[in-house]
Amino acid sequence: MRRIFSLRLAALAGLAAGVVGLVVAVGATRASAADQVYSATVGKATYATYCASCHGVDLRGKGEIAATLSSQPTDLTRLAEKNDGVFPTDRLGEVIDGRAEVAAHGSREMPVWGDLFLWPEDESAERRAHVQRKIGELVAYIRAAQAPAEKR
Repeated sequence: MRRIFSLRLAALAGLAAGVVGLVVAVGATRASAADQVYSATVGKATYATYCASCHGVDLRGKGEIAATLSSQPTDLTRLAEKNDGVFPTDRLGEVIDGRAEVAAHGSREMPVWGDLFLWPEDESAERRAHVQRKIGELVAYIRAAQAPAEKR
């Protein structure tokens, strides 16, 4: 009798775990793009490849080639501070993907990093998702590197 009760209890626990898993899975697929969680660790590697030569390994605008540029690269650790303490997620994404042009980054048609981050207006959903993920990871890394606000 105890064995039957134990088997029923195990089956019930398994069923409950399955239901919880299904609810979580459905919730995850229904999440909007704004709810995505991106890896700052992956973003750091992307940053090292595409951004550090100008903005510096420490994101402060003093990369290897910064001195050769006509304008000083932005200190990416102070973006939130310069935006009244709010990290400019959308604006940064638009700068990276070319929707908001920055002269030092090159034209939208020929950005300095090629088309890796270029917003694919007329391309497949898979390509748009790939670009969104790469930008999201990069933005997550830059957000994580924000310096604390200086006391005035």
